[in-house]
Amino acid sequence: MTPEPARRTDQRLEITLLQERSAGTFARVYLAEARGSGGLSRVVAVKVIKEQWSDSAEILSRSRDEARLLSRLQHRNILRVEALAQVDGQPALVMEFVDGVDLRELILGLAERGERIPPRSLYTVLAAAASALAAAYEEIPLTMSGPLRVVHRDIKPSNIMISRQGEVKVLDFGTARFDLTERQASTGAMRFGSLKYMSPERRDGARGDHPSDVYALGLVALEMLLGELLPVLPVGTAEHDALLEDILGRLPDPGLPDARWDDALKQTLRGMVAADPARRLHASQVVPLFRSFADNATGESLEVFASRAMALLGHDPVTARPEEISGSRVFTAATTSSDLPPPATGRPRLSASRTMVPDPAIVDAATPVQVSVTADPIDEAPLGSAGDDSRSAPATLARERPPSPVTAGALPVRAATDPPHPDPDAG
Repeated sequence: MTPEPARRTDQRLEITLLQERSAGTFARVYLAEARGSGGLSRVVAVKVIKEQWSDSAEILSRSRDEARLLSRLQHRNILRVEALAQVDGQPALVMEFVDGVDLRELILGLAERGERIPPRSLYTVLAAAASALAAAYEEIPLTMSGPLRVVHRDIKPSNIMISRQGEVKVLDFGTARFDLTERQASTGAMRFGSLKYMSPERRDGARGDHPSDVYALGLVALEMLLGELLPVLPVGTAEHDALLEDILGRLPDPGLPDARWDDALKQTLRGMVAADPARRLHASQVVPLFRSFADNATGESLEVFASRAMALLGHDPVTARPEEISGSRVFTAATTSSDLPPPATGRPRLSASRTMVPDPAIVDAATPVQVSVTADPIDEAPLGSAGDDSRSAPATLARERPPSPVTAGALPVRAATDPPHPDPDAG
């Protein structure tokens, strides 16, 4: 006789809102302390949908979809979501807190001081971000029969974060497209994403697919290498390619061993930012290329650079305690362990969130208020059944653009005489 699965018991999660860290179009993000019924506490981020969007079925549905998606995606480079709750009747996500800075702030802050991201650190960041996109699109969650084919659709510098310890996190999957049978939101009347980082096909009205994410990451790579933000590239192929070549021609020293390596880097960037999506590399192909560049580049490691950059930009470590902060707000959430993703075991399972572009900490000095919270287990609505075939890859990607056969992490350190050779048709 097969024993029944043990039922997971309710837990009380006391959350103290400490500081408002950022405010975007749709939500505010708070630094918070979460304390469980056993007395254990941890620092978290809480993203609360703004009140003016409380009547928007599109925004609320996307918030729930994001929580359900990210509870199943567990990857070290995707921000983790821990619970779905309500704060004063507004949907809220309880997420992993990352003490660090986003790439936009980092690029601009270094430029003001006449610096750029060191080459070794730069390529490490790009390899990690590409790994997150590849995992979201291709990895199979342990409880599912196929990949979710997640397309982020809003990759940009402010959605890639570097922690004080040199960790890289991709943020904000709230605009993502993915293959589910039980998702609540559809694109509808709203157009999500940042125009500047949209691929030509998306700006022409297409919904965007995996190559669109690679395109956006390629633009981020160019901005990191240049140490400045780029203008919007034209949609027309000839104009687009001409401007791209102009940008590639004025890249500063990329910190690679010789001219052949420099050419390999430019070929990689051309393969990411190609106007034709059929000619773009996959994220899984990009990962080993940037890892190889990082292994052979000059400059500080990401761990060393991140620590120095935080000090350079004036980002002090987060040390505030609830009793030290005026205006902190406490609420209690009734959660179940089904709200939380299980620990990652064996093959990475993927995980992330739509949030946090931290500014220097600003204390929330509002008068303390009573906040009511209700729990909403993420696992209530399954993402799909074992027999669901809606998660199969789009035909153009599955047949015309197979991923690279190179296993992530399997690429050896290359000698200076052997630069990598990006090939969008490899596989």
